[in-house]
Amino acid sequence: MHEFLILNEESLPFKTKIDANNHLIHFFQVVKVAFQARVSPIRVSEQFDSHWYNILLSDNYFLREWIKNQDRDYSMRIKSLISSTDIPQIPIDDINCVDHFKLSEFCLASDNTVKTPSLGAAFMLDAVAVSFLSSDLWDLSGIALLWDTIDENGEIEKKKCVAKNAARVEHWKRHFEQLQEQRKESSRKGTLLWDKRNIEFSNLIFCNDCKKNFTNLSINRANYNQLWNNLKLLNDNISECNSDKKLKKLTQLNFTDESSRVKEK
Repeated sequence: MHEFLILNEESLPFKTKIDANNHLIHFFQVVKVAFQARVSPIRVSEQFDSHWYNILLSDNYFLREWIKNQDRDYSMRIKSLISSTDIPQIPIDDINCVDHFKLSEFCLASDNTVKTPSLGAAFMLDAVAVSFLSSDLWDLSGIALLWDTIDENGEIEKKKCVAKNAARVEHWKRHFEQLQEQRKESSRKGTLLWDKRNIEFSNLIFCNDCKKNFTNLSINRANYNQLWNNLKLLNDNISECNSDKKLKKLTQLNFTDESSRVKEK
């Protein structure tokens, strides 16, 4: 599971101003506990207004107006949202997912007229979507989807899937239990990676900061496997290289030069 949120943009707007006033608070509660659990940012599409204040909640009713009418000061929460919002929904460096998503279309299994690209992105990334409680459609911790994609032969393949979702704190807590287990597993694997560094990656030299980074690792299984494979690539090719340029060409990896602080150690 990725440690960021996907905003379910299709869960807006609310049907009425009254609905928005009654239920918008759930969204902020979910985001608050997720951020406290070090799960951020919220990823949104390029079309979404990442400044948040101008988000249309219902007919001619914007988030900035809702904030003015609250007893509590939500200004800091909005500022936190703005600083913790990333574009696009699918990270551009996740090339396989980006390409696969372009060939996919998602809709609700319960109503195939409701298109759900945001929930589709959450499913493909194995991330939690955070939804506004604007309808019973989103009031679930897991939302069943129909998924149309293109197979290797160029044929349309129809599948079913379930996207992780949180429209209430109770939904989030269910997913967080899984995330905690993932973090424990990730930490164990990071410690194992560090302990085996001289055997598996004998051609590489690790700086002192690496031990802390590895033993406190917090990434999902797919990213861990990618990390291991990339280290193996570096280890197997570095002895044949006399420059960063040649190493990049052999491994097809992108990396930057060490910082001056690291070089001084």
